[in-house]
Amino acid sequence: MKILYISRRFYPEIIGGGQISAFYIAKAAKMVGHEVYVCTFTDKKKITIEIIEGIKIYRIPIPKLNISRILSNLDYMYLQMVFLSSKIIKKFNPDIIHLLNFESIPLASIYYKLRFKKKIVATVNGPLFGCFTQNGLDYKENVCINCKLIKRFKCSIKKWGIFKGFFYYIYSIYFMNMLKISYKFVDKFFAVSNAMVPLLMNMDVPKKKISVVHNPVIKLKITNKNIMIKKLKNFIIYKNLQNNHTLPDEVKIVKV
Repeated sequence: MKILYISRRFYPEIIGGGQISAFYIAKAAKMVGHEVYVCTFTDKKKITIEIIEGIKIYRIPIPKLNISRILSNLDYMYLQMVFLSSKIIKKFNPDIIHLLNFESIPLASIYYKLRFKKKIVATVNGPLFGCFTQNGLDYKENVCINCKLIKRFKCSIKKWGIFKGFFYYIYSIYFMNMLKISYKFVDKFFAVSNAMVPLLMNMDVPKKKISVVHNPVIKLKITNKNIMIKKLKNFIIYKNLQNNHTLPDEVKIVKV
């Protein structure tokens, strides 16, 4: 198949683990024979095209608003991503559009589905997609996702103050409803952990549209004789021991 991955950022422009994960997902699809393209966005001023391990990557600059950081990082950014990536979609005519992070989903899923009639899948990397303030905690410091209007008002006032908080609260009514609507246009959600399934369902995503696909990891080939391997239930613990066999300086746990 021909797959187009759309991500706010992409390797090697690393901001967090999501960008590394996105690269491994695209790389795995390439290794099994799919035709893979990536559309991503950059703070630089020029469009760049590069090929990393056979993956063609388009990096497109997004202008920013100086008026409001939250509007610049949300709706204005989403609109830019939608229209700029549409040029890549028209050029390659992919079978599947894979949205690789939260910023790629709002507005984009609605526009792509209605205009291009493509299969759309989305990877959701973290639990904060359902929290407008992006804290995952309410004004009382309790865990909170997809809160009701009164609580969201109090959370907004606590985070941004009375004036900004009230403005952002009004905006949140539109944003959270738009977010839930956009989810209806995604054919499949890939949650990176089992714990995220009820969170997505709490955002009105049907369980049948959710599959758990854990973040990919590199399978290392062990050649160092100083590495001790010990099995413990369904885990393997790799201990890179120092020459004097004191405490390990590095421990990596890989689920098998």
